[in-house]
Parts: sequence; structure tokens; C-alpha cells
Amino acid sequence: MTMELLLDAILYGKSDATRAKVKRTLSRFFRWCGKTPSLVEKQDVDAYLLRVLRDKREEARLLLIYLEQLFRYMGREDMARHCAERRRGIRIRETERRRGYLDEDELRRVVSVLRGMLGSRGRRRREVGALFLLMLNTGIRLGEALRLTANHLGDRVIRVEGKGGKLLYKMVVDDELWGALKRLAATGGRLFTMSPQTARRWFKKVLRMAGLPEERVRALRPHDLRRTAAMLAYKETHDLDAVRVWLGHSKIDTTIIYLGRGIIDVEREKVREISETVADKLRGVAEA
Repeated sequence: MTMELLLDAILYGKSDATRAKVKRTLSRFFRWCGKTPSLVEKQDVDAYLLRVLRDKREEARLLLIYLEQLFRYMGREDMARHCAERRRGIRIRETERRRGYLDEDELRRVVSVLRGMLGSRGRRRREVGALFLLMLNTGIRLGEALRLTANHLGDRVIRVEGKGGKLLYKMVVDDELWGALKRLAATGGRLFTMSPQTARRWFKKVLRMAGLPEERVRALRPHDLRRTAAMLAYKETHDLDAVRVWLGHSKIDTTIIYLGRGIIDVEREKVREISETVADKLRGVAEA
């Protein structure tokens, strides 16, 4: 089967613009390696990604998606799996690049600003303080928090509608935060009356009020409060499965990717503490 027929087969039903874009991307790859689809090997794909598409993640992702489909159509399952693995690697690196946490000093300053906002006269500032403190205390997502109404509040428990309609129950043990939530619920309707876009703008404003450098303000997003909460939970429990349940993840792999290198940092600190304890015991034995 000719190259043109193969491309027509995997691009059937796609728009003209998509067909043209994919054909250009695949044609560049096959011209570069000088081989037909039946002769391309894994090292050809890896070399092209490294030498030509090193900093072009979107083009690399597009290439791998359609190479996978092309090889699968040809019955070359080993090559299709290889392309799928490389594409997942790009996604994980992108996630790692975007991931952010508040360090201890940043967290202290941000929490101080948010607690100050709970006592503000204006409802919007009280909402902002309660919203972001709730995300830090419970690890819920921004969208989940913004959907909360007075009916979701129980006795120190919040019923959260998570992804896929999954129900989560979150306890709020912070007295000041719980009081603020009850006051917001007293008027009925939604607890937080802002849109996601407004919440994101306020998040940046809070970071600036806390005195964070502008580069950190640009890098951090509201979702990083959930990551910060997850990291705090893991530091306290050292129990990945408990953190998975608390966050509402179905698979522990998701939690591991979520925490990223933070797991390594926590485990390194844990090993250091154990090493110091053992060394102290040995010194005590030697002195005796």
C-alpha cells in the first residue's frame, strides 16, 4: 500500500485542515529518516524526537499520535506501542513542568493573607479567603468548590461532587474556616458567587498581597493549592494510598504523578531521620 493510501486510511473523516497538517508532519518525518513506514524502526522515531522536535512538544505529540495509528493500521504493534509510550512520556514531562507547590514560607504568608480576608466587610473578599482556605484544608478542586451550595454543608462535613459524579465527604476541622462557610451559607444558594476566571484573578492578587515574587505569581495556579494540600498530607502520613483516597483518585499512579518529585524529597527526609535515630542508638550502645 502506498504512503498516500495509508494516510487516507488513518485520516478518514478528518477535516481538510487536519489532513493537511498531519500529512505535512508525517511527510517531514519520513523524508528525514529516508525510510518507508514498513522499514522505520524505534531508533528512527527516538532520534527524530531528540534531534528535530526536542523543544516542539505539540508537533511531537501530533506526530506520535498519528504514527501510532499508522503502525497499528499496518499491524506493526511493537512500533505502535513504542509511539504510545513516547507520547505518554511527553505528557508526564508537561505535567511535571506545570506542577507547582507553595513552600513553607510561601504557605505561611498566603494563609495569613487568607485568614485576614475572612474578617473583611465585603462579601467577595470573605468568599476569596474561605474558598482558597477550603481548597488547602480539604484538597478539593477549584471547580468542585465553586459548585458548593448551602445544601452541601452538614455537621462539619462537606459533600463534594467530584469528577465523574463521584461523591466525596470532606471534614472541616478549622473553626474559623467553618464559621466563615456557615456565614456564607446563611444567605442560601451558592457559597461562592464568582466565576472560575474571577477566582483565578483573585488567586494572583492574593499571591501578590502575600509578597511572592512576580515569577512565582505567574507560575502558580489555584490547582497548586490542591497539590500543596496533597504534599502536606503525604508529609504527615507517608501513606500514598491514604492520600489517594483523600484526594479522590481512582488509581494510585495518578497520585504518584501528582506529587512528582515531592515524594522523593519526603522520602529522603524520612531516611535522614531514620539514619540519625539509628546513629544515636549506636552512640548510646558504644558509650555504655
